[in-house]
Amino acid sequence: MNPLFFNGSCLRPLVRRMLVFLPFWVTALAASCGAAVSPPLCAIVPYTDMPVWQRRPRLIAGILSASLLQTVLIAWLLYERRARRRAQESLDERLSFETLLADVSAMLSNLPVDEMDTQIQACLGRVAEFLKADSGSLCQFAAGRRNLSATHSWRAEGVNPPPSLVFADDFPALQRALKGGPLVLSRIDELPLEATADRNNLDRYGVKSLAVARLEVGGSTIGALTFVTTRRPRTWPAGLVQRIQMLAGIFANALDRKESEKALRQSEALHSGVLASLEEYVTVVDRDGIILRTSPTPAVTVSAIGEGLLQKPSVGLNFFKLWHRPLGGAVSPPVEAVQSVLRGREAAVVLEYQDPASPENRCFELRVQQLNRLEGGAVITFLDITSRKKAELKARRNLDEIAHLNRVASMGELTASLAHEINQPLTAILSNAQAASRFLSSKPPDLAEIRICLAEIVTDDKRAGEVIKRMRALMKKEEFQGSAVNLNEVVDDVIRLVRPDAVLRKASVIFEPYPGLASVLGDRIQLYQVVLNLTMNGLEAVAERPPDDRWVLVRTAESDDGSIELTVEDSGKGITEGDLHRIFEPFFTTKPEGLGMGLSISQSIVRAHGGRLWAANSAGGGVIFSCVLPVAQQAAPAFAK
Repeated sequence: MNPLFFNGSCLRPLVRRMLVFLPFWVTALAASCGAAVSPPLCAIVPYTDMPVWQRRPRLIAGILSASLLQTVLIAWLLYERRARRRAQESLDERLSFETLLADVSAMLSNLPVDEMDTQIQACLGRVAEFLKADSGSLCQFAAGRRNLSATHSWRAEGVNPPPSLVFADDFPALQRALKGGPLVLSRIDELPLEATADRNNLDRYGVKSLAVARLEVGGSTIGALTFVTTRRPRTWPAGLVQRIQMLAGIFANALDRKESEKALRQSEALHSGVLASLEEYVTVVDRDGIILRTSPTPAVTVSAIGEGLLQKPSVGLNFFKLWHRPLGGAVSPPVEAVQSVLRGREAAVVLEYQDPASPENRCFELRVQQLNRLEGGAVITFLDITSRKKAELKARRNLDEIAHLNRVASMGELTASLAHEINQPLTAILSNAQAASRFLSSKPPDLAEIRICLAEIVTDDKRAGEVIKRMRALMKKEEFQGSAVNLNEVVDDVIRLVRPDAVLRKASVIFEPYPGLASVLGDRIQLYQVVLNLTMNGLEAVAERPPDDRWVLVRTAESDDGSIELTVEDSGKGITEGDLHRIFEPFFTTKPEGLGMGLSISQSIVRAHGGRLWAANSAGGGVIFSCVLPVAQQAAPAFAK
């Protein structure tokens, strides 16, 4: 129960009863007074004209007391009535303000973002009119939090608009005061004496009265809610501090929701724009394979997918049920890749596959990346790489053409030594044939010598045939053929081929094979060319050395991880550090007569075999070319693609 109504509600019936019985009290008092002053019946008293208060003092006292009591009671009733009216007005005002708060809160909590600014402006005006303020503003911190920008404002008719930009440093005392809660000033003079700067700046803006509260979101201040009067000072209603704080909370939540939804829309638009601009076709699925999102703009990839093994995905469908089973009913590799990521076996998978059911047997690159969230899921990316595969095939054919030309050029450099290598067995064959002819002419023929001559003819023929075979191998122009190749055999054939040239250069080629070397998976002719290029470079590099210091050392080995290592070291003068990282560039050469293609082709061949090729200067002054190739079992998956 409100204490302002306690006296009126409890004492009002009692006072009314006292007023009703007041005449009876006065009559009884007068009767009692008259009985007390009556003289004896036998006495004779001379008449004297006495005043009434002397003749009836008790009556007069009673009348005066009753009149005083009645006056006091009437005055108290009037005071109580006035207090009741004020309390009722305060309650009505409080109820109206709370109703207004409820309306504002309900209005701003259910609005779409597009209508938020207009309704905030309208609600701000309703509150300002209710408080009888001249203007109201919602100010938010701009960049750097050094000034406040009035994002929403309202002003009464005939009042100058509030400032659109306020510097926070102009009001240091107000900033300190607001840390403790809302601030309400009926007059600017209520500011402390040390707030001179605040008072001067408020006078500059024409502020007479001020009510301000902080706008807070998540414990962080984002701005301020202000109501001011500029025409005359305003005595703000009681309890405004709590009310304006509630109002500031409502507006702060509305602004925060507006910014959040605006940021969400911008993020959504950005994501959609990014997805629409990608060449890939992106599909997002949950842990069960249900499609959550797809690329918004269909492209060539989408049409190719829709006509191939995979039907065109759309939101809500099961990704795994969209795949057409190939012949035999086996699960396709793309489906296995997605399942492995969704089931946690792998975090990411990259797979290239050819879709025979799509137009032109198109090739696709499938990337599956695990979603980093508790609900699981994956992002699946399809990229049509048919054009890239065609370009790679064309580039490989061009490389094969260039490599063939390089082999032909290498054979041209070996012409003299190869002619000498072939001439020797041919000369021996001729000599043995002539000797056999003489032995046949003798009587009787020496059959034992004839057999020896024929055996030597066969041996020399095989020797010449091996040379021609190696030459034909290098001169052949064939497609890439992957098979198990023993690198020791390749190096041995190359050294047999270049040894005559090394003899002419007065250099030696040393081969240190690794026993029991594992096979590599590759094309024998291309690996033949790599070893030949590296060995010939070494022989050319030692040409300026003394004859007793011209050597090329070729080694094979197996590394700890099982890879095959090939090193070619020479005794030359080495390569400058500035040129060392450029020697594998096309058309870069350190030789006056070189074309700069040998090392570039060699590196391309090694990379195609899944290996690495690099060079470094040795401590002795020459260059060491190092090549690492995977063994056949490790290289098989790469060639399967």
